[in-house]
Amino acid sequence: MKDRYVPVYEGKSYTCVLAVSDDAAQVEEMLLESPMQGWVRLAFSLGPPGIPKAESDKNIVLVKENKPPHEPVALYAFERMRLYINGMPTDVVYLGLLRVRPAFRKRIAVLRDAFASIPYFTKALGLPERYFTSVGADNFPARRILETGLKQLPRYAFQGEMHSMAFSTALGKNYGLLETARNEDWSELEEFLNNQARKFQYAPVLGKIVLAQHTGEINIRDFLLLRQNGRLRACLALWGCQSRPIIVAGYRQPLETLRPLYNVWARVRQLPALPQPGTELQSVSLAFTAFAPDAIPLARQCLLDALYRVRRTRRAATAITGLNVQNPLYEVFRKLPCSTYVTRIESVDWDKNAPAPTSSLAVQPEIALL
Repeated sequence: MKDRYVPVYEGKSYTCVLAVSDDAAQVEEMLLESPMQGWVRLAFSLGPPGIPKAESDKNIVLVKENKPPHEPVALYAFERMRLYINGMPTDVVYLGLLRVRPAFRKRIAVLRDAFASIPYFTKALGLPERYFTSVGADNFPARRILETGLKQLPRYAFQGEMHSMAFSTALGKNYGLLETARNEDWSELEEFLNNQARKFQYAPVLGKIVLAQHTGEINIRDFLLLRQNGRLRACLALWGCQSRPIIVAGYRQPLETLRPLYNVWARVRQLPALPQPGTELQSVSLAFTAFAPDAIPLARQCLLDALYRVRRTRRAATAITGLNVQNPLYEVFRKLPCSTYVTRIESVDWDKNAPAPTSSLAVQPEIALL
């Protein structure tokens, strides 16, 4: 929980405060009633951990009306992440879970005061002043507001796209290529992952402690390894994301009406089915996926091997991974039947006169952490 002594931000119309454990019910209600927009509307639940614990790296902020009864009308989250930026480990703040209650979505003052509070809180907590976020490519209402350069809001600068690829675990096949990692593999695994990650922009700097901070429940036995001649050449982790359940809130028309017919077609094509609205998304993330260049020819078999593991050990019908189109794995994976959802990665900057960040490296954040 967060203690109330942390300064609050008093905007012109709204006050922003760090959420504490007593706010969990309100936060949960707002998350469920304000799903992420797109063809599939997804609502994120707090899950068992509730409000983040008392630490300066991960926070949820409630935006409340200045006038009585001071009800919360919006929320957002921010989190310190250590990522590779231009090949160097860099502390960056990720902005997520921006949710505005339906009755207040057309009030620019809500966003104005919420965004103004972000640098205020991050400076007070000693966090870096470099920010990025993610926006669903088909979340057109949010993009119309955030990407049009409104004077009251920070600048969103497009950095690249991530393709979330959802596979049916019915595709799985046991090739026997992957082995379960052991405690003695940690050092080699960290070195391998970081050597691959530094080739991309916004890829996480990984280590045992970093993984524990980000995920809470992932451990060494969640990782599957590919070895060739005794050398580690590829890895991925089966991460169930139980700490943050995802609820399918509904679908945009005509998908809402056509969902039963789509599921018949999906079964024939071996694609993931669309769950009933109101149910939890039963999926496993194929997280921290990394292949050395000489292992790419085995990537397809490794993916099928991993899907087989998910079906047999996690009893999940769907597995999801996220790749940039410039990632060599993308061309391999997309040849298998999959449903794809595109996310835009954007830098967020309050100094609109400064040049927007640019890089020749492809963006590759870990979508399981966003």
